[in-house]
Amino acid sequence: MIEPFAGKYTLIKTIYLFIYLFHMPVFIMISGYFARNKNNLSVLFRRIIKPYIFFQILYTLLNFVLFNTKPNMLMLIKPWWVLWFLFSLFLWNIILPYLRLLNHPITFTIILALAAGYINLIGYNFSLSRTIVFLPFFVAGSLLPGSLLIKRPPKPIIIFAFSVMLSLFCLLYHLSPHLDSRWLYGCASYSLLNHPEWYAGLYRLLIYLLSFITSICFLSLIPNSKNILTKIGSKTISIYLFHAIPIRLLLFFGFFSKITSLSHTIFLFIIAILIYLGCSANFLKSFVNKISNYKVFSLTKYIWHFFHHRHNLLSTESSIKLKE
Repeated sequence: MIEPFAGKYTLIKTIYLFIYLFHMPVFIMISGYFARNKNNLSVLFRRIIKPYIFFQILYTLLNFVLFNTKPNMLMLIKPWWVLWFLFSLFLWNIILPYLRLLNHPITFTIILALAAGYINLIGYNFSLSRTIVFLPFFVAGSLLPGSLLIKRPPKPIIIFAFSVMLSLFCLLYHLSPHLDSRWLYGCASYSLLNHPEWYAGLYRLLIYLLSFITSICFLSLIPNSKNILTKIGSKTISIYLFHAIPIRLLLFFGFFSKITSLSHTIFLFIIAILIYLGCSANFLKSFVNKISNYKVFSLTKYIWHFFHHRHNLLSTESSIKLKE
């Protein structure tokens, strides 16, 4: 929501950078924590790949209808925007048992990610770059002690964690004009980030350090008692998968072009909360759970046939116009 305005306002960019430092790392660490129990391929395919294919086709259709964005042959191996997480999650679950056989799996995956940044061919296809870059967080999550997620730490630790995050936010506020947010996406090589230097890997290493620190601090601040936030948090995956739909609609209707001042950005946070609450609806969570069912999954066939039929019609109309 606030990404289009990160380049205009220092405060917005600071908030954006701060959130990006830990929001996906925490999400991935928690996913790694629950991936400790081995899942066979059939279970992974049903829980991850089927929803991935469904939403990949759904968003391809949505972008085609709204923005006339035509698909290509790489559609299923080049995850669209938020769907990279599902593709990477599938790969992480497959390789995790092998990585845990190593003596130092976190160190190994960090070195792998640092080295991957020097290879331009590692990018969006198969979500390969993000899979490698965020892999250390998934492995770390699988090794997390349960007490960190279940038991609330002592009050002094909570105060310390909050102080660390507040200090980092203030530091980012002063440095944000000089920082490139693309470093936090994990989807590009160093040269594509305009840093072809031999020591560019040190920048990624610094980001790892800051991300791990803020992630652990954030986890320390999560209450262990059930409340409205934990109830909504249990529906995280449905929120994650569906929130792009209202955002694409807002973009289509030109909403973001109407935000012309810093004071107007308050509406972004209000709408973000509304989207968050809307996408946490029980029926959406239930729908995501049922996508693995064949009858629901077969809807992707109808979506694809509709899209393919419409694409052929438009191509035919274009050919007729060209002949005329």
